[in-house]
Amino acid sequence: MSEKWKFKLKTGLIWGIFMAVAMTAIEALEKHTFGVYLSWKFTAQLAIFSLCGIIFLGHFNWKAREKAMAEKRKA
Repeated sequence: MSEKWKFKLKTGLIWGIFMAVAMTAIEALEKHTFGVYLSWKFTAQLAIFSLCGIIFLGHFNWKAREKAMAEKRKA
């Protein structure tokens, strides 16, 4: 696996898991039940946020990292 995809997976998955857990925690506090973590809605949120994080956030972070590294090499 290339360095690019390792970076994208690492940053995207961390963001995706954090967002899904945080949003579900807010919902759990409002409903006074932590059973929402066992629902299909949470599973769908986790999958969608993780995929979006890998594809979009990982891509833009990789581009910013490449740009910073190129500028560092010039200096």
